[in-house]
Amino acid sequence: FIEISRNYMNIKRQFGHKKNKGFTLIEMIVVLGAFTIVITISLSSFLAILNAQKKSISIGNVQENLRFAMEMMLKEIRTGTSYYCGIVYDDFGNGANNRDCASGGPVITFRTSSFKVIIYRLKNGVIEKYSSDYSNPQCASTPSDDNCFLKMTFPEIKIQDLKFYVVGSRPL
Repeated sequence: FIEISRNYMNIKRQFGHKKNKGFTLIEMIVVLGAFTIVITISLSSFLAILNAQKKSISIGNVQENLRFAMEMMLKEIRTGTSYYCGIVYDDFGNGANNRDCASGGPVITFRTSSFKVIIYRLKNGVIEKYSSDYSNPQCASTPSDDNCFLKMTFPEIKIQDLKFYVVGSRPL
């Protein structure tokens, strides 16, 4: 009886009854499926964060552009003289006459301390600036066309309303 048991154990060892090492095909498919789901979720989260960062940068650029335009306008307007308030976007005055407008207008014309004529206006949602010291001879005295104006805000920015108020203007 003992001899038979020993022979049975030897036969058992010879024909693969030892533990197999490795993975089955089903285990590999399950692991690859789980890995694919984790990668898909991670990638979509990464793309969402990347999109939010791009939007944040765009908003920051818009705010910086508007801040720059406003600071430039305020500095020049604060130090100007002989203010003229236009009631439509192509009503400029000549830089020597004055006009108050307590209800506001889309254009302001004034002179600087160096006697340059400066015009700020809102046209088609963009803040534009004219200066009499531009090198274009057609634009030297007064703006003859829209090419005399420089756009101060990005084309992506659409300003819906901008009014300049002039009260108590006095001649130079």
